[in-house]
Amino acid sequence: MSKRFKAQDYKRYKKLGQRWRRPVGRHSKLKINKGGSGLVPRIGYRTPNAVRFLAKITDSKGASLAKTHLVHSMNELEKMQKGEHIILASSIGKRKVVLLADKAKQLGVHIVNSQRARSAKRMQKTIAYRKDLAKKERQKAEEQEKKEKQKRTDANEPTLSASKHTGVKTVDEKTKTTENKE
Repeated sequence: MSKRFKAQDYKRYKKLGQRWRRPVGRHSKLKINKGGSGLVPRIGYRTPNAVRFLAKITDSKGASLAKTHLVHSMNELEKMQKGEHIILASSIGKRKVVLLADKAKQLGVHIVNSQRARSAKRMQKTIAYRKDLAKKERQKAEEQEKKEKQKRTDANEPTLSASKHTGVKTVDEKTKTTENKE
């Protein structure tokens, strides 16, 4: 909706914002179209056929109007020719938006809502970075676990140490008993 259609009492209640809400009150002046109470959307406000589906494009030459096409899939994008303007549908997910943006760049097609494609690429880079971080953390945890396991196995093995006497202690591996040899 155009910004000229505002909800009733939008100045009084901040939560209404500048969006349109249909007046429903019994005594609503906006509902009965009392003069000065605001505009109500009607069929007569529709965009003229001559400029409908045209987008305002700003190039180095200046602003101009260009015919746009709504794209939902790769097949629709491949039908476009170089220099045409497209709008990526809002129902497309971020992963597909990135693929469509890359393909559009190859074909030489201009994306009108290119901000959406840029944010999707940014999101994709962030996800890849987070996956790499998680992978590194898992590898660190596995290495630490291996070290702890090695320490436990080393602690369970009997150790050789010098006795109080001048003799040397030896370990019998089968019986795990120590004997003094002099």
